Amino acid sequence: MLAASDCEPNGGHPPPAADGGVAEVGAVAAVAPDGGAAEGGPAASGSSTVMLDMSALTPCKEDQHDCETRCAKGSADNCLVLGFLLASGKGGGPRDPARAMALFTQACGAGLAAGCGGLAEMYLMGEAVGRDLPKATALYQQACEKGDALSCGSLAGLYVGVDPKGPGIVPQDGPTAAKWYQKSCDLKDMDSCLNLGALLSTGAAGTKDAVRAHDLFATACDADSALACTLLADGYARGDGVPKDAKRAGELYAKGCKGGIARACKQAGK
Repeated sequence: MLAASDCEPNGGHPPPAADGGVAEVGAVAAVAPDGGAAEGGPAASGSSTVMLDMSALTPCKEDQHDCETRCAKGSADNCLVLGFLLASGKGGGPRDPARAMALFTQACGAGLAAGCGGLAEMYLMGEAVGRDLPKATALYQQACEKGDALSCGSLAGLYVGVDPKGPGIVPQDGPTAAKWYQKSCDLKDMDSCLNLGALLSTGAAGTKDAVRAHDLFATACDADSALACTLLADGYARGDGVPKDAKRAGELYAKGCKGGIARACKQAGK
């Protein structure tokens, strides 16, 4: 099995992919530093329609000031990016978990999957709110079902006992973890493909399937996961899920070593 650090929630979703569009424009009020609606955002009891300055349609840089400016003009995507920057203290400004929580709450309510994922992490870590693992689990599932791959992976991690705060209250459940890792893998999250392979290779998913594990490790290795290449090499070295092939194992151990996996370097004789 992998070390906990290989599949645990990463402490913060990266900003959503910026394709130049604005998801759910007008559905999220810009949240001012004091928690109220910022100028340019809809009043709490009024219409949710926001007249946008065209610059709001441009994805903000990972800079708090830039995202703040665009968020104030009514861009839900940019408000969400601002939330991640405030939660992490990145982007040239201080951490502000309380405001990040408000932005994630509004984004999640507007249907932005990554907003629900960010909110889940706040509950998981007990940031600006009491720690609530069942709430975090429900929000990760909500985000996952809306198509957020990282939330699927984080949800799966909880079911294999990965909890950055220590033992949690989500019962360990390998088959359920495998289900969510599969969904995340289907959404092209290579860490989840790797973690699903690890569950299948050991039988922790409820059944052992060395052939499928091999295929998953190969997929993640092709995407330059050094750990996946190392686990794939193990299969070739042992003949587990694939015919033994010492030469291929050596090539893959070398690739894993190049990616920083110490055990792979030892196996490769480097």
